[in-house]
Amino acid sequence: MAFSINTNISALQNQKELAKSEKSVGQAFERLTSGKRINRASDDASGLQMVEAQRADIQAYTAAMRNINDGASMLNIADSTMETGSGILTRMSELATQAANGTLSDSQRQALNEEYQALKAELDRTQETAQFNGQSVTGETVIQSGIDSSANSQTTLNVTAIDSTSLGVSGTNLLSQEGAKNALTQTAAALDTVSSSRAEIGAAQSSLETSFSNISSQRLLTTQAMSTKADADIAAESANLSAASIKQQMNVSLAAHANLSQEQVLRLLS
Repeated sequence: MAFSINTNISALQNQKELAKSEKSVGQAFERLTSGKRINRASDDASGLQMVEAQRADIQAYTAAMRNINDGASMLNIADSTMETGSGILTRMSELATQAANGTLSDSQRQALNEEYQALKAELDRTQETAQFNGQSVTGETVIQSGIDSSANSQTTLNVTAIDSTSLGVSGTNLLSQEGAKNALTQTAAALDTVSSSRAEIGAAQSSLETSFSNISSQRLLTTQAMSTKADADIAAESANLSAASIKQQMNVSLAAHANLSQEQVLRLLS
């Protein structure tokens, strides 16, 4: 085998292997300290693209879950408002029943009517103050319950207004027996409307709970998929670090031997 003094091939080959082992050590250290398998695009270009897309989806799922919770909170306020309204209407119905009795005098009906009208005003005030985040809880509200713009990612909530005009009791009074009978009919119909509306709110709450559970599951599965691609396998990287460190130490030792061989030849020639 030929031996060259000018070019130390063994040392050059060793330097190449040393550089590789140092890179492996550095990569293993980086993955262990960051906990990530992909720390830059050069680690896995296609994997990084997929991980970033999954990370964006996870954040969108989280936002959708907050949206659903907001929708549920709004419905809770609407239901509480209707519960209060139902209590007011029940008392109005009671007063109308009393005023419809033929044994009462006009002055007695007048007293009953004063409370009846005050309750109507309170019903309107309750409806007016029923707000969530500065918005009225009544009417149609579209909840973004998914991560795209399709209809499947949106949940529409409809809450019926329970003010005296919407419920048809605004013009009623107890000033006469006939007026009291009419008020009794209208308050009974209003109570039916409120009961039906509360049932619809309950159905909407169940729908939101289902949407939340679905989105939560999708976020979990996407997080697991991202973790498989992005997170470092600590056990594997620890083993890689040990192997790379041994190679690095061995290459350092071999480099010293390669240089020593050249020096020994020079001593023989001198």
